[in-house]
Amino acid sequence: MGDSLLATLDPIARALTFAPGQTFATYYTFASLDDVDTPVVATVSEDGRTITLSSWGAWYAGYTYVDGISTVLTRQE
Repeated sequence: MGDSLLATLDPIARALTFAPGQTFATYYTFASLDDVDTPVVATVSEDGRTITLSSWGAWYAGYTYVDGISTVLTRQE
């Protein structure tokens, strides 16, 4: 989609925190499934090759348009 989402890395906790309120695909807000104002926290594997995002939603007009999504990103060599 060409969108970028910004996260803050905590290398000790191996976590990426995506602040709520970030828009993607023009209309949707990327946030936790719990609430549109709750950040998404992803975990980073010990070897740094995999990032796992659980329970995030694509919010629109106060409702989750897509919800309960889990995403696993794996670094390609």
